[in-house]
Amino acid sequence: LSDVNSWVLKVDKLMKDLDQENLSGDAYKEKLADLQREMLNMSKYQNAFKWLEESLGELTDQAPNADTKREREQLQEIYSRFLDFKPNMDSTLQKSSIVSKAYEYRDNVDKKLSWLDAVYKLAVEQRDRDVDSLQDAIVCLDEIETLSDKLEIEKANIQEEVEAGKHLQRDRNAPAFIQQSAAELDRKWKDTNEVVKARHERIRDQVTDWERYESEKAAFLVHMKKAEEELEHPLAVLSQGSAEKELLSKKELQTTLSNLQGNLMQIARLNATLAEGAGQVHQEQLKGEVVDFENKLDDVSQHLEAKLVELKAALDNWNEYSGRLFNFSDWLTAEETRLNEIYESKNITPEIHFQELQ
Repeated sequence: LSDVNSWVLKVDKLMKDLDQENLSGDAYKEKLADLQREMLNMSKYQNAFKWLEESLGELTDQAPNADTKREREQLQEIYSRFLDFKPNMDSTLQKSSIVSKAYEYRDNVDKKLSWLDAVYKLAVEQRDRDVDSLQDAIVCLDEIETLSDKLEIEKANIQEEVEAGKHLQRDRNAPAFIQQSAAELDRKWKDTNEVVKARHERIRDQVTDWERYESEKAAFLVHMKKAEEELEHPLAVLSQGSAEKELLSKKELQTTLSNLQGNLMQIARLNATLAEGAGQVHQEQLKGEVVDFENKLDDVSQHLEAKLVELKAALDNWNEYSGRLFNFSDWLTAEETRLNEIYESKNITPEIHFQELQ
């Protein structure tokens, strides 16, 4: 009786274990194999029940008492449990094929979910990372493109796994968790692609902004250096022509600086955009760059204005000098003409000639 009871309890436990949905595919197969081995003993224990019942009947006839009654009730209880799980055992074995596939399917899905979780985590971690330079942005872009490529490679496998889950669901004996696993895989796939795509677009824009910023900044500094070098040279005002040429050159420089003011506004806008993705320390550094550029442009502009004032004063002097020189030349020419007329005059006396010369 003890042996029969142990066997019934063992089979009953195997049946309950096989009904659990938290098993791995390998664990399910192992327990299913155990149940199938116990099924081979079915006839043995059916005969044992028959023998126990007959033996207990003989014992009861020989010595009917409360003990034998309890034994009969215990035997009947065990046998009832045996009869109860027999149909369930048959049902379990009948649907074991689809259930085994279901557990294998869930194991495969769990592996893919773990992989997607890792990709999702990397994308989120990178999304929250500070981008303090063009080099940082390029590194992040390379990383996110690698993740994007991996997703593209895995795309067919994931979609195939989702479709496999839908196919398994059509079996009437399919466990409910198949639908849950397929739905979870589909959701996680979409979520991971969404966060990777969004990050890829964002970091790609940041790379473009950093490249534009560095290019605009480099061009601005080149113009600033050229302007500073030009303003360091003494003004060429040794003649009116050279002064006028110098003024034309400085006005061209003034136009260049005016255009640079617009470039500086573009640099400031890019700087503010890039600062949003940078760390606190680099945010301050970026803001400081714009302030330095503004101060540099102001200094050069003021220096140029001083040069222009000096040039205009020099040109005014040259204009006044030229005017006076031309007036003196005109007067001198007129006097020379008058003198020649006196010399050439033949109709006046020497006394009058002398007086006119005086």
